[in-house]
Amino acid sequence: MAGEKILIVDDKKEIAELIRDYLENEEYEVELAYNGQEALEIYKIL
Repeated sequence: MAGEKILIVDDKKEIAELIRDYLENEEYEVELAYNGQEALEIYKIL
């Protein structure tokens, strides 16, 4: 699973960052977005 990319979308920054930390410990590549518009912009460049 190493190198897999995951986009986390959550308007609660603390929760998103906690999930990111756990996933990065499992060697996932993680991007964060805090709203739908931001998620779509990030998704386009992934």
